[in-house]
Amino acid sequence: MMRHLAWSFAVALWAGATAGPAVAQTAGPAQYVPAERTFRDWVVGCDNVRGCIALGLSPAESAETAFLHLQRDAGRGAQPVVSLVLYNDSEEAPRDRQIHLTIDGATIEGVASRRLAEAVPDFPGFLQATLSAAEVAPLMAALRRGNRLSIAIDGGTAVDVSLAGAMAALLFIDDVQGRVDSVGALARSGRRLATVVPEPPALPVVAARPAPEGTPVDPQRAEAVNNGWARQAVRDCTLDEPETAASPPTLGPLSGGRLLVGASCGGGAYNFDSVFGIVQPSEPLRVEAARFTLPAVDGSGPGGSSESLTNPDFEPADGTIGFISKGRGAGDCGSSGIYTWTGDRFALSAWRVMPECRGVPEPYWPVLWRTREG
Repeated sequence: MMRHLAWSFAVALWAGATAGPAVAQTAGPAQYVPAERTFRDWVVGCDNVRGCIALGLSPAESAETAFLHLQRDAGRGAQPVVSLVLYNDSEEAPRDRQIHLTIDGATIEGVASRRLAEAVPDFPGFLQATLSAAEVAPLMAALRRGNRLSIAIDGGTAVDVSLAGAMAALLFIDDVQGRVDSVGALARSGRRLATVVPEPPALPVVAARPAPEGTPVDPQRAEAVNNGWARQAVRDCTLDEPETAASPPTLGPLSGGRLLVGASCGGGAYNFDSVFGIVQPSEPLRVEAARFTLPAVDGSGPGGSSESLTNPDFEPADGTIGFISKGRGAGDCGSSGIYTWTGDRFALSAWRVMPECRGVPEPYWPVLWRTREG
């Protein structure tokens, strides 16, 4: 194992998510955010401004992939958006297909049983159909009574989405957003007016400060980093492959005369880890460890910090560095996010997680952290 084990603390933050406290039964945003839970075959995540995403998944034993994606922002006026996603591996299938929707083999009153599904960009074989706003409430009512939601393509076999855990997941969203027992709640509506629902907090502002376009990397400083910090960094790693230590460091300009440097610290079949430092503009050469922090999930501890990232992707023009830590080679579970250089540090600007490996592409994963550009 590497000493710089990228995002091991993120796994620890998830550890209590599936066994967290019971959903509160009183109105008001009682839950700490960001929050993530798994309720049997449903995963739900709520971000730092109480926007939530729920995913209803195919049963774990299913060889097929289909899921229901529900997203609802916080605030009294926010309405849920529900999409149905299905994977179709037929190479002869057209890009757009009619799909059929049933619960326990029956059509749903108030919800069209047939609709056009469109191809999901960048994910061949995936089809998506989004319900109209008027169809969401009838679907929620049917979910309360049903056991199995089925999605089928014209001429194809139906793929099931399990409803085990659906009501617990939706009630969790209601609780996080302060909607329990109010009009418009997903799982447990009541007579309380929607005006009692609190408005969300403001999105944190992250102001990017990338290096000016065309900023060069001083070759002498690059050589000094390679001969000094980079060699020490790889010595601090327990490498599975000795040749990794010989890889030249990643270098990229930052604003303020600083330089981002990264050294490979090994990896496996689909995850490759790098440790990062920030070269200061002063002389003699001084490299400080880069710090990439994640907030606590569900209020469990102070959060975490690391100087390493998994599968990093630095964009000098934007001053951003992305990462994705895959739970398996298919990339359908794990953790992904973006950090933005603000002039003196890297600030978290986006973060998604998916604890269940059930075929869900990364853009659909629950969001735990959102920001806006400054």
